[in-house]
Amino acid sequence: MIDGNFKLYYTADATRGLIYVYVDGVYLATINQYSATTKYQKVWVSPILGAGEHTLRFEHKTKKVSIDAIEVIENDPPAAISDLNASNTGMNPGNVELTWTSVGDDDLTGTASSYLVRYSLNPITTENDWNNAIAFSNTKVPQVSGNLESLTVSGLDPRLTYHFAIKTRDEAGNLGGLSSGTTTSARSIASQRWPLANTMTPMAPGCTLALGPLAPIHQLISATITSQAKSATEPRS
Repeated sequence: MIDGNFKLYYTADATRGLIYVYVDGVYLATINQYSATTKYQKVWVSPILGAGEHTLRFEHKTKKVSIDAIEVIENDPPAAISDLNASNTGMNPGNVELTWTSVGDDDLTGTASSYLVRYSLNPITTENDWNNAIAFSNTKVPQVSGNLESLTVSGLDPRLTYHFAIKTRDEAGNLGGLSSGTTTSARSIASQRWPLANTMTPMAPGCTLALGPLAPIHQLISATITSQAKSATEPRS
């Protein structure tokens, strides 16, 4: 059996009492089935159990108990993302845009619950790499399996190259495998482009425009205008 859990369906009323739940001979929980009014189809859900076969045992301790049905739920973890891509085309310095195809909460079926995103200056190819990577907090809600997803990772150093990886989590807390890795530098200031405003004033005939030395992009570019026309007060030869 894959990691999973089980649901216990029962009826609660004034004649019912406590039931103790054991898994593989180990006490797990106590269910109180007492209710002043009769309630049908009450449900108790067990914690996630590890892979393998398990033996359930129920003991009633007070009054009567009810076991209407037991449902075993096998929880396949989400599939690993296989097409993670990173690009430095964000709008701000230090941003990286991640894109990938969503997977399901049950391998490639359904809809997962959340994404865990991490980055590092080193490749993320093993679980140890993942554990040592930096987590990027996000509240992105996954789409149903098979859809294009995107997420902007911000706050990075534009001078550095980063490695990224993602894991997908389902509603039961199961994590998918490590995604394919991807690498890019964060967007640098030098890679941005600013449109030039059309604010130049027409020059008089005989004038030339001389640009000064190219300055860093965040500084103003200087320019001088030199007149080649003779001054009206300059003596004629």
